[in-house]
Amino acid sequence: MGIESMLMADARSAAQAPNLAPRRRPGFHGSPVENGMATPATHTTTHRIRFSDLDPYRHMRTAMYPAYYVDHRMEALREQAGWDLRTLEGLPFMTFVKRIEVDFIRPVVGDQVVTIASFVRAFVGADALIDCTMTDARGAIASKCRMVVAYVDKATQRSADWPADVRALFDER
Repeated sequence: MGIESMLMADARSAAQAPNLAPRRRPGFHGSPVENGMATPATHTTTHRIRFSDLDPYRHMRTAMYPAYYVDHRMEALREQAGWDLRTLEGLPFMTFVKRIEVDFIRPVVGDQVVTIASFVRAFVGADALIDCTMTDARGAIASKCRMVVAYVDKATQRSADWPADVRALFDER
């Protein structure tokens, strides 16, 4: 097989290969300001990894990352919006995590202290797009999370756009 035949074979197989380039996720493009939002408030919490959260290799179990991120966002609701569990029950709407995607960058181990920071990147209809980052004590990123939180009107049991007054609770003051 000559060099031209080899190059043609490589070109054909490259054209047939699946595209492995990272895909842009819907709704997670650009900065919050580029998406027409005011400067979003960033919420930060600190956590010590518990023994019960570990796998046999002494790393935090995969299933625990979403729990840490959701608990972090619940604390953000309490701090930023004043919504504790009792208040949430009385609101005319419900929120729930519609989707959560976690990127594992480096292991987190028992007794390690991590910081989680998050902000609402954008509101798109009934969805709040939230970016979260877990860092170690040196500030190195251990994990990232993208969360979509849906807004549902309690009276109609249907999704609805986030009202402007509720969206404003997540802006920097």
